[in-house]
Amino acid sequence: MSNVFLKTSSLSVGYGEKVIIEYVDISIEKGQIVTLIGPNGAGKSTILKTIIGQLPAISGSAELDGEPLEKIPRKEFAKKVSVLLTDRPNPELMTCEDVVAMGRYPHTGALGILNDDDQRIVDEAMDLIHDSVLEEVYITDTIPHPELEGDPKVRVVSMAPVFARIIDKVRKDDSIKSVVLRVNSPGGSVAASSKIRAALDSLAAVKPLVASYGDYAASGGYWISSGCSKIFSDAATLTGSIGVFSMIPEFSAAAKNIAHVNVVSVGSNKHSDMFSLMRPFDKEEIAYMQASVEDIYSSFVSLVSEGRGMSEEAVDEIAQGRVWAGSDALRIGLVDEIGTLQDAVNYAASEVGFISESDYTVVAYPKPMTFAEQLMEAFGQGSKEPNVLSGTPFEGIGKVLSDIKKNSRGTVLAAMPYDIEIR
Repeated sequence: MSNVFLKTSSLSVGYGEKVIIEYVDISIEKGQIVTLIGPNGAGKSTILKTIIGQLPAISGSAELDGEPLEKIPRKEFAKKVSVLLTDRPNPELMTCEDVVAMGRYPHTGALGILNDDDQRIVDEAMDLIHDSVLEEVYITDTIPHPELEGDPKVRVVSMAPVFARIIDKVRKDDSIKSVVLRVNSPGGSVAASSKIRAALDSLAAVKPLVASYGDYAASGGYWISSGCSKIFSDAATLTGSIGVFSMIPEFSAAAKNIAHVNVVSVGSNKHSDMFSLMRPFDKEEIAYMQASVEDIYSSFVSLVSEGRGMSEEAVDEIAQGRVWAGSDALRIGLVDEIGTLQDAVNYAASEVGFISESDYTVVAYPKPMTFAEQLMEAFGQGSKEPNVLSGTPFEGIGKVLSDIKKNSRGTVLAAMPYDIEIR
């Protein structure tokens, strides 16, 4: 007896009579997770939409457990198959929670939105796999923990969902009366900043939320914290950098002249290989990326305007990617007070009626690094991958290429477009 649960044979999919991709043969067993990988416009979503019945097949067949898909009632199909259409360009950026949540989609509405009961069930499932250990360690590139089976160093590709979950749990914990957000970041991807900001906005709606800035609170770091009710900053903090950029490398000349490789792209439209990194953008693609960056910049300015009680015109005058010292940020209205983390804690406590430090306790999320772990990090014994160009004149190039590798193609960043190194 065959173990194949979902099968397609010579399946051709598309819109109307226009075929996007043909001769699709897939065999999936129960419990398998299948990821369709390809450039924009290659037909991945069209295949999935055809399998789940949103589009009719142009030709070929598809079967579920030996029965033609078109003969299976929609409710019955939804109980057996879960399909996740994600906007993440790289499948490895799916979190463990994303995969677990897929199991709830057959029970939700047509849009696949998890309600409170769905989320509770997902949280319970995550607890069963020791998801809580992620909250008990300092968040770095790799997380060593004895409760995580297999390789003791588990790579964490995108921590924004983890931080969002931690923030959400803090919001729901009635024993926590007010929150201080400690920011020490030069920024990052817009997607991660948006996810964390959304979680913080939900928290701020029910509890006082105060920000305290460390060495950096720039770009994405300012994005997530500009909505806090009060912002404390060190006088030397580098903050602001209200701007976005996107950097797309192009390696066609290197491939041809150094590797002696000619690359030929085949796609369903002229922009299918836009992010292949093997050809320069054409005018339409440059315009598209420019429009995307400007749209995100406008959203950034709007967020700061709303959070700081300033007009968008006033924010734009001090934005455009400019970086400010904390003392200057106070003068132009980006922060409220020059003060320490303890000052921020004292203020957050006073917001809920606590006068003396004996009236309350402070709990940190996630658990900070121990002194020994900080020493290991300082002396380069952390989990970062080695740079094979270290010690050579090309060491800086190696770091740039490493940063490019870490960020998915086409990602728009809210980050300072340079590193500051003091020697």
